[in-house]
Amino acid sequence: MKRFLVIDDDEFSAEVAAAHLTGAGYRVTVARDGFIGLKMIHKQKPDLIISDIWMPVGTGLSLVQHLHEIGLGEVPVIFMTANRQAGLLDSAQTLGVRSYFEKPYNARALLAPVARLLPGEDPTVTL
Repeated sequence: MKRFLVIDDDEFSAEVAAAHLTGAGYRVTVARDGFIGLKMIHKQKPDLIISDIWMPVGTGLSLVQHLHEIGLGEVPVIFMTANRQAGLLDSAQTLGVRSYFEKPYNARALLAPVARLLPGEDPTVTL
């Protein structure tokens, strides 16, 4: 079973994402900010990370930079954000973020990039 880490300071968004992913058959851990997320990554490398970009402690952008620094740049990262700041998508792509979508979203918007990024996976929406 694939292990996913959802990092988001918005408790509702994190729990909704976790519910969709758990319903699709994945094991999901949730972190409430980038710092806690990094601690979890160091303990157990996830197969995929879904992260908000702007959080009070540690941004998604700094998290991706740190992944490269510690040799985990190959772990796919998907950004989800409510921020529509110009240039944000370009910054994410420059860092190697594999997918990006805006909140609010539906379960298919979340699961489609998972299927694309993890070969052999075919998540289905069960919620």
